[in-house]
Amino acid sequence: MAKARWRVRMVMGAVGATAVFLASGPTAFAGSACEGPVCLTVDNSGRYVARATATPAKGGDFFGYFELHGPPGLQGRSAARHWRAGQKYGMALGRVVPDHTKICVDSWKTSEINKDVKPEHYGRACVEVRGQ
Repeated sequence: MAKARWRVRMVMGAVGATAVFLASGPTAFAGSACEGPVCLTVDNSGRYVARATATPAKGGDFFGYFELHGPPGLQGRSAARHWRAGQKYGMALGRVVPDHTKICVDSWKTSEINKDVKPEHYGRACVEVRGQ
């Protein structure tokens, strides 16, 4: 009988702790934007930004690279390659950013054959992070 009461208390304690955790935690949010041939998704919870991910839009295949930029610490360039819809280039940030911070990705077309050809701007998408 004592074991049964102990089990009930443990289960109720776990249920209660889970309910408090779920009720108190901020809701995760993924801001996203597609502009022409490029899309950007920002995984955040309020002003906490976990990750930013770029991908070509459907039908936006290209040979070139992505450049992610935003707050200090989020500056990066992918390798030059053939990018197809659904393929992702991402960077982790893992910190709180100021309210209304803008995170952007630029896509650049380059030549697979002639490396001396100047890259051509192919598209830009931005997400504004808002929160408390």
